[in-house]
Amino acid sequence: MSSLLANLAETLPNLTHWDIRPARTVSILAYLARFLSGQVVDYGGRSIFGDLTLPALEKLAEAWAQELDPCWIEAKQAISEKSAKDKTIPDYLGIS
Repeated sequence: MSSLLANLAETLPNLTHWDIRPARTVSILAYLARFLSGQVVDYGGRSIFGDLTLPALEKLAEAWAQELDPCWIEAKQAISEKSAKDKTIPDYLGIS
């Protein structure tokens, strides 16, 4: 237990909003970074978006997803509502 706590003590001070962004935003932000820069970017766009706050990253990912496919936002809302109603964890990959 003490080694786990020691590891956390070293890791936590170095975490950024970029490090804790939700998995659902990772590929969307990477594609946006690639679109904006015109080239493949390292670390999923960290050099472009790495200084943003977590709410800004989520808002940016949502806005870009809306531009790519408005149905994505509707599907996301439907999953959130189902999750709240059924108290289950949704299967994001299973969405048709």
